[in-house]
Formats: sequence, C-alpha cells, structure tokens
Amino acid sequence: MTEVDEETRGFLDRLLRETVEGRHRIEQKLDAFDQKIEGMNDRMLTNFDALYKRDEDRKIEYQAIKAALSRVEVSIAHLQLSLARLEQDFREQRISMLQLHDEIREIRARLIDLEARVAQLEAEARTDHDA
Repeated sequence: MTEVDEETRGFLDRLLRETVEGRHRIEQKLDAFDQKIEGMNDRMLTNFDALYKRDEDRKIEYQAIKAALSRVEVSIAHLQLSLARLEQDFREQRISMLQLHDEIREIRARLIDLEARVAQLEAEARTDHDA
C-alpha cells in the first residue's frame, strides 16, 4: 500500500471526524424529533380518548333523554285520557243537573196547581159549610 502524505492524512482524519460528528448531530436531532413526534402522538391519542369519552357521554345522555321523553309522552297520553273522561263525566253531570232542574220546575208547577186546588177545595168546603 502506498503511504498517504501527512496533509492528506490530516484531511481524511478531519473529514472522517466531521462526518462522524455530523452523523452524531443528525442522530441527536432525529432522536429529539422522534421524542417530539412521540409526545405529539401521546397528546393526540389523549385528545382522541377525551373526544371518544365525550361522545360516549353524549350517547348515554341522548339515551337518557330519549327514555325520559318516552315517559313524558306516555304520561301525556294518560292525562289526555283522564281529561277526556273528566270532560265526559262533566257533560253527563251537566245533563243530569238540567234534568233535575226540569223535574224541580215540574214539581213546583204541580205544587202550585195542588196549592190552588187545595185553596179551591177549602173555599168550596167553606161555602158548602156556610150554606
């Protein structure tokens, strides 16, 4: 092998050292970049987990609201039936009251007729008795 002169040897050593140092700096930068990416990935996964949890919470809340709304609808249906029955009962009571009023008027009219008849009979009895 041929000997390399000192200057060339120094140049090659310096080139090798700079290459190794450059590679070492690049590896350090890549390691730092990997750590940043890993940290960002962890934060992204944490955010996705939080979004998923909120979505699940909203789904549960939606189901609870849906169930409550169904119960409210059933209650409203029962109230409407009760109201319809009460209205029917009220109409029937009103009809009964009107019928009672009619019967009371009829009884009063008959009572007036009877009082008039009694008065007439008393008057006749007095005239017969006086005569």
